[in-house]
Amino acid sequence: MADRLYTSNDADEVLSALRFETKLEKATLARMAFALSLAKEGPDVAQSPSFTGGEMKRPTFVGEDEVFMRALICHVYQKREIGEDPFFSNRSIVKNHIDSGAVLMGQLFQECGRDADSLLMRLVDEVEFGGRREMAGHGLDIFIGRTLLQRSELIMAINNTARHANSHLAIMGKPGTGKTQFILKILADIRQQSNYQTNFIYFDYKGDVVDNERFLEVAKVHPFRLLQEGESLPINPFVLPAYDEQTVNVSAREKAESFASINSKLGVVQKGGDRGDSGRLCTAGRQRNAISGLSRCVPDGGRHVRGGQQTGRQPH
Repeated sequence: MADRLYTSNDADEVLSALRFETKLEKATLARMAFALSLAKEGPDVAQSPSFTGGEMKRPTFVGEDEVFMRALICHVYQKREIGEDPFFSNRSIVKNHIDSGAVLMGQLFQECGRDADSLLMRLVDEVEFGGRREMAGHGLDIFIGRTLLQRSELIMAINNTARHANSHLAIMGKPGTGKTQFILKILADIRQQSNYQTNFIYFDYKGDVVDNERFLEVAKVHPFRLLQEGESLPINPFVLPAYDEQTVNVSAREKAESFASINSKLGVVQKGGDRGDSGRLCTAGRQRNAISGLSRCVPDGGRHVRGGQQTGRQPH
């Protein structure tokens, strides 16, 4: 059983250059090249005749994913099983796809104007985009990666309040390390696991997500171009699921608290209440009138259907 292989010189030059540009490890780039070639060329990949490139050790490239990689190859090549040498050696399927995929990545890099972020986005388009669906619990349990040393899975249990009081998340990294693709993967998983009942708003300041058709298809989302064609965000915070006294009071209180958190100088009256004879804060009547009055300004109760979902329009 071979414990290493040697890439072609051309592949090694491309992987080394991309390592400098993307700041990703060479083994990670080699896995990306393998996946790209397997998806694009499949069994028709050419036999690689060169072994003068860099060394690729089996544990570094395969890690704990050997069963998965073997299953991918068997699926693409329509084989029931694959031997040791055909899997990983200097004359193996893995080597052929690493060498071929590296050349393809180099071509894509040139087509993307030698921009690392654009290359990663292009790779997402070239290789099937899909969120991994984890069923570790009854809530939204999102697979976000593996630890570096133990290679154990990291699961983000978004709705598990026993583990954390809130679901805030900060994603940090250097340019080109895949922050945008990571958040898109999380959003796609959330949409799929919730059967598309959990919605989100993504402000695409850079403009590199609104045209990502694969993500829009997988996550089943509708883009709004707010500065074009007079489109507006179809959200009205004063449209409620019901207008009974309890729902109105709770919604009004939430909005009053939100405004008060922004401006600490708001008084009782500005918050929508007044002082009764008993000294208690009396808000129900005024809050109901405010919300009911605003909702009457919205046609058809403030609801309209767009993209199969019922949403609220902006108040006029």
